Amino acid sequence: MERTAETVVKDPRQVAPVPNSQLLASALAKHQAGHISEAQTLYAQILKNNPSHADALHFSGLAAHQSGNNALAISLMERAFESGKHSADHYQNFSQVLEASGHLDRALSAYEKAVALAPIYIQPM
Repeated sequence: MERTAETVVKDPRQVAPVPNSQLLASALAKHQAGHISEAQTLYAQILKNNPSHADALHFSGLAAHQSGNNALAISLMERAFESGKHSADHYQNFSQVLEASGHLDRALSAYEKAVALAPIYIQPM
């Protein structure tokens, strides 16, 4: 059963659960629209309910990177990988954060993992 967050409805005594999947969809929509702070708030809400939610960790890390906090971004993205999710997109994003942080060897390693999972990431020179 999916964990949920609580959202107050009109009557403050009534609480309706919001599934993490719905929160993630809302967070991603905010993130893609450039509303990074709002997306981060929603990611944090998901992580409060499920601290090892791989997508919330990953995209929260991406938002941290976009906000200029690469150290936090790396930490969150590493936690996402520890939770067991290893997608090509996640490795590609991680490689870009590592590169921006000056961790070129680690960035190359992450990029190679992205390519191994999805050869579409091979860039012509």
